Amino acid sequence: MRDIKEIERRYNQSRGPQKGKVRIKKWYVIALVLLIAIITNPGVEKHKEAVRDKIYDLTDVAILSDKVKGLDPKALGDPVLDQMIYTSVSSSNFILFSLTEATWNDKSYVVGIGAFTKVFLFSDVDEVLTKQLMGTN
Repeated sequence: MRDIKEIERRYNQSRGPQKGKVRIKKWYVIALVLLIAIITNPGVEKHKEAVRDKIYDLTDVAILSDKVKGLDPKALGDPVLDQMIYTSVSSSNFILFSLTEATWNDKSYVVGIGAFTKVFLFSDVDEVLTKQLMGTN
């Protein structure tokens, strides 16, 4: 009987520190990151705002900014552009992240991704928007 206890004692000593506690902590961290991703997933308004800001950055939509110094064109807004964005930009929610989708000529395109309260538009969106807005092919 003493031999079995001695073997168990040696076995437990040779295993080193308990790895089970470390695994539990890793699961807590993973669960916490997933929970934060779910809570901070941006809504459709953030996606529309990101596309609107990108278009404003690429074009000079407010002619008044040249006439009235110190006036921000983004603050004024453009009703036609806002309506176009409202009807053509949407998002698909995938719980942890969301995709920005734009409809153009009856085709839907994924133009960005949203996660952790931020919306990131893909780099080729600049090129496509520039071509479409400037009328070049």
